[in-house]
Amino acid sequence: MLLVNYGRALHELDQLSRAADYAERGYTKALQSGAQVIIGQSLLLRAAIYADRKQLPRAKAMLDEVEPRLRKGLPPGHIAFATLASDRALVAEAAGDPRTALPYSNDAVAIAEAAKKAGRLGGDYLPVFLSRRSEIELQLRSEERRVGKECRSRW
Repeated sequence: MLLVNYGRALHELDQLSRAADYAERGYTKALQSGAQVIIGQSLLLRAAIYADRKQLPRAKAMLDEVEPRLRKGLPPGHIAFATLASDRALVAEAAGDPRTALPYSNDAVAIAEAAKKAGRLGGDYLPVFLSRRSEIELQLRSEERRVGKECRSRW
């Protein structure tokens, strides 16, 4: 877990190559020891790093690998599912597809709001998910304005 946490800190510092190295090493060690929680954490971190590096197929592969693990090991509504949805939104956004990103982002917000309301862990992630969603909504509005201007200029 120390390798994954250090990778997370490096990711926050935008040292993506080093962050990927530590996250991958943490994943390998977690696989060797069978530490399921650490495997999940490392996969989520690697997905975020790969999305930031614009390695979108790799990011999507990490999310596709972690999702069945989360569904198998965690109850519905766990905050990890909000993180998963938010990360899927980030990948779609990085691919230039805010229309696909928005429903994922809405799911992340809804899960975090439900967790907060129920007094469960994860409500503190809500501001992050709201911020990410607002960025997607701004992209969509900008796209709608651009399309509207193009249509008006044709007439």
